[in-house]
Amino acid sequence: MSFSPWIMMGAAGGLALLFGIVLLLRRWRKSAAERERERRLAVNATGRITDGMLVEPDPAPADEQTTSGLVFYRYSAKGMEYSAAQDLSTLSHLTATTGLSPGVPIQVKYNPQKPSNSIILCEQWSGLPAAEVQRRSRDRAASNGSASH
Repeated sequence: MSFSPWIMMGAAGGLALLFGIVLLLRRWRKSAAERERERRLAVNATGRITDGMLVEPDPAPADEQTTSGLVFYRYSAKGMEYSAAQDLSTLSHLTATTGLSPGVPIQVKYNPQKPSNSIILCEQWSGLPAAEVQRRSRDRAASNGSASH
């Protein structure tokens, strides 16, 4: 059985097109960091605030080269108790997690439709006392610097 050259070229062209579509779809897929950033901002936009408590801030060994930034916390929402964790390593410019200790009261923002989806820090909001102090002092410094010009 012999195939015509046109059929072979059509099949090769079809495979090349399919391969190109797969490559484009993989390229447009969002990274895990981008999906997490969008989740934080969505919870911030629609979330409700409740009181919480830090359980275990950054439990990884203090090593200058690797800091996990993972912070464990507890909160109550809609009559249920929740335990959660958030990786703050990508938000290190907003807070210093090293000064946090277990038992510190915090504020938690959670999604009212899915209360287990929560945050304690994002690009536009902070439930951590240390982050709030750092943000306020940075804002004051910026406003004082612009007022002197």
